[in-house]
Amino acid sequence: MRPANPMTRAESGPRRSVLHPIAVLAPAILALGACAMLGPETTLRQQMRALHGCPEDQVKITSLGGSRYQVEGCGSTETFVCGQTDGWVCNR
Repeated sequence: MRPANPMTRAESGPRRSVLHPIAVLAPAILALGACAMLGPETTLRQQMRALHGCPEDQVKITSLGGSRYQVEGCGSTETFVCGQTDGWVCNR
């Protein structure tokens, strides 16, 4: 006589892994947080390139407090006010 199998037929089938909702959402949450922490520097550098043809590596950014920034590069100085929506938006 064979010993009884402690697993029932339903338990012996392939196991499916179910991810916890937090495990699925965590990478997206971390990515959004990283974007928020990066600040508007990339946007400001791109603005100076578009406005004055200044290479991004030649742009100096100084925070003036709040959401205001002074941006210098290639002989030009601009002051921007930045805000965040889906990304950073900076206006003169």
